[in-house]
Amino acid sequence: MQCFGLALHSWCTWAESYYVDDDPQVTDAAEQPLLGETWVITGTFAGKSRDDVKTRLESLEAKVSGSVSAKTTVLAAGGKAGSKKTVTEAAGVRIVEEDELLTMI
Repeated sequence: MQCFGLALHSWCTWAESYYVDDDPQVTDAAEQPLLGETWVITGTFAGKSRDDVKTRLESLEAKVSGSVSAKTTVLAAGGKAGSKKTVTEAAGVRIVEEDELLTMI
């Protein structure tokens, strides 16, 4: 940011301290390993609620949906998974079982 004129000097100094760069920052891929994935959660999980699982997946940059759709890329299947698992199996969507999921998150 450039400021012109002496009268604007103090304002420019203040403005520069609040200036936000328009260039997007590159974030380490390790911080967002699930970016671009849409997950659906089904079943029950030992020691974790679905909200806990959802919060953790979102913190890894996954989008979490409540229903299976053409955009679903992964199903997190806990115990007693029902029709959502059947639908995703038929569609060829990747299914992550409870044991694998709990080691991931």
